[in-house]
Amino acid sequence: TLRADHLGVYGYQRATSPVIDGLAAQATVFDRAFSPSPSTRNAVPALMTSRYPSTLNFRKGSWPPKLVPRSHTMLGQTFKTAGYRTQAVLCCDEMFDKGSGVIEGIDGVDASADKVANKPADAVARPARDFLKKSAGVTQPFFLWVHLFDPHDPYVARRGAESFGHSAMDRYDDEVAHADAHIAWILEGLLAAGHADDTIVVITADHGEGFGEHGLRHHGNSLYGELLHVPLIVSVPGAAPRRVETPGSTIDLGPTLLDLVGIDRPAGQNGRSLAATIVEGAPAPDRTILSELIGIRREPR
Repeated sequence: TLRADHLGVYGYQRATSPVIDGLAAQATVFDRAFSPSPSTRNAVPALMTSRYPSTLNFRKGSWPPKLVPRSHTMLGQTFKTAGYRTQAVLCCDEMFDKGSGVIEGIDGVDASADKVANKPADAVARPARDFLKKSAGVTQPFFLWVHLFDPHDPYVARRGAESFGHSAMDRYDDEVAHADAHIAWILEGLLAAGHADDTIVVITADHGEGFGEHGLRHHGNSLYGELLHVPLIVSVPGAAPRRVETPGSTIDLGPTLLDLVGIDRPAGQNGRSLAATIVEGAPAPDRTILSELIGIRREPR
């Protein structure tokens, strides 16, 4: 639930994200990136297929929503077919299990963090570092998806005396800072493995979070900016840092990554490639960005 405006790179005044900000200074930062859905259950399948949620083929009555097998091509499948090692280190098991469809093509899945109370970032970062450590000296390219739970309700002041305070937003910011510190772990692991100079690194989020700005809390219940405006930071070795103001969507990430590494894109994607913008500074595709609020049981309207 990481909203863009709680990161320093997007203008936040609290020191929640020194690591992400440092990465962003050497990367392409999309100032107006939006999620296609304010709910993980729709946003992650959309990201992994580069399709809008309403176009996805979900099994009727499934909860959490599960994709009909072989009805869509996942990003992990495309990388695996192209000869990549594929790995996912995930905060949560039920939402991203084999039945969900989103991990199709992922050879190794570690969701051990799901069994740790509140699914803290260190429980996700540790197996991610282990994978990177084993990648030292390996020439076969890899696709690694790391999904942190922090920040997410119930917010926990994880940093003790360094806490920003006791309100819900204070504790949310504590979790952002906790996640940022463990992103440092992962980046250090990438450097130690000798792959920092030949690996594309992306920071993004499935959706944001509301703190009563429009009389609503949490997420999944509106299409206001605090739920849809997410970070999208893409670091490509050798590419000049730049800021992009043209609106984009997280469903653009799949086509962008595939173009950046020279892999053919599957047919039927709704997303647009931003590769030329990142590498050459070409204008980003200027079009209407769609976000959808799809009725989901258990989430109040």
